[in-house]
Amino acid sequence: MIPTKFLNKIKFQIKVILRIFDVLMIYISYFIFPKYTYLFSTRKLYPPKKNRWTKKKFKPYLTFNKSKKKFKKINLIVKGSSFNLNDIKKFKDPTFLVGFTNTLKIKNDNIIYQHGQEDFRYKGRNRKLKLFQKKNIYYVNYNPFLAEFHKNDKVLFIEVVRKKIDPKKYFWPGFQKIKKKLQVMNKFKSIQKVKMVENIYKNYDIEEKLFAPSGSTIPTIYYLLSVSKRVNVYGWDFYFDKKIKEYNFLSFLKNIYKLGHDTKRSWNHIESCLMNLFFAYILEKRKEISLKGNLSNLNCQKKFISKFEKVIFK
Repeated sequence: MIPTKFLNKIKFQIKVILRIFDVLMIYISYFIFPKYTYLFSTRKLYPPKKNRWTKKKFKPYLTFNKSKKKFKKINLIVKGSSFNLNDIKKFKDPTFLVGFTNTLKIKNDNIIYQHGQEDFRYKGRNRKLKLFQKKNIYYVNYNPFLAEFHKNDKVLFIEVVRKKIDPKKYFWPGFQKIKKKLQVMNKFKSIQKVKMVENIYKNYDIEEKLFAPSGSTIPTIYYLLSVSKRVNVYGWDFYFDKKIKEYNFLSFLKNIYKLGHDTKRSWNHIESCLMNLFFAYILEKRKEISLKGNLSNLNCQKKFISKFEKVIFK
C-alpha cells in the first residue's frame, strides 16, 4: 500500500505544476489580451466582464464614515523590508500597523517583529522579550481569530462587507464560521470596530468564490483616507526588495511572481501583486497620500501597470 504522505507529496507537486502553467498564462495573457487574464487565475480571483465596473463608476471601497476628517496626518506602517521599525520611535502622529499578527518586541534596544506560527517565515518566538508599546500606535486587524494576540494593544478592527444583489443589503464573507469568535473581541476594551464596503468588483458571490485579492494594505489605506487629511504609507513593498524604478524590466517581471511565497501561502501571489501595483499606482496620484515604500514612483512602469485596467474594467 502506498503511504499517504507520499501520495500527498505527489498531489502537491502536480498542483504546483498546474499553478506554474496558470502563472505563465497570466503573464502571456496580460501582455496580449489582458481582458481574458481572468480565465487563468487558479482560484478565479479576477472578474469576468459581467462582474466589472466601468472605469468612471469605479469606487473600490465605500465607507460609512460621514463625519469630518478627525486627523490632520496619519502614518501607516506595512510589514515591508524597506521600513526600519526603529523609526516608529520618532513618530508623534497616530500610527497604524497593518499585517502584524503579533505585538512588536524590543531586542537589544531594537524594535523587532516575530512572525506568528501560521506564517511560513516563522522561526520561533522569544516570549521573554519586552513588548514595544506607545500611546499613538494602533494595530489594524481584519481577522477576529487574531484578537487574542493583541490583548495589550490598541486595535482597529475593520469589518469589510460586500454588497448583495440588493444594493441596500450587505454580507460579511465567512461570517458563519467566525461569528462565535467575534465574541472574543468583546473582552477587550481597546478594540475599535469599524465597517466598510469592498466594491472592487460589481457582483460578489455570498459563498466567497469571487473576491478581490487586494490583501489588507489597500482597504486600510482607503479607510484611513476617510478619516485623515493626509496619510503617509511606509513599508508597502509587496515582497519587492528595492524600489521598482531600480529594476530593469525583465527583473521587474521576474519579481512579480515568487513561487515559494505563492505555494506556501494562498496560491494567489501574482494576482495579488498585479492588484497591489495597480492600486499603488492610482493612489500615488492623490495629493493626500504619500507612498514611501518600494511600491512608489511607479510611473517608470506606467505602460505595464495600466494594462491592469483591462483586467478589472469593462
